[in-house]
Amino acid sequence: MGQRRLAAGPDAVPVEWLLIHTVAGRVRVRLPRLAPQHEDRIIELQIGQLLALDRGIAYAIEAVANSAIVLTLGWSGDDEPRNAA
Repeated sequence: MGQRRLAAGPDAVPVEWLLIHTVAGRVRVRLPRLAPQHEDRIIELQIGQLLALDRGIAYAIEAVANSAIVLTLGWSGDDEPRNAA
């Protein structure tokens, strides 16, 4: 059995929106629970599937098989870019 690696986690939080696109293999995305009595939500993405997350939603991504994903990060332009001094 191959080793699983986290692509993001255990609780990465996007500052802006995030789009996860599975281009090879299969990944699991763990999202926070909806209410205190529920468990975390697990969404499994297969080849070609997309998942969009809004700002501030914690997530973790785990490869179920050898996988490749594309992460697209959104930027609203509300904040001015920070320049290194």
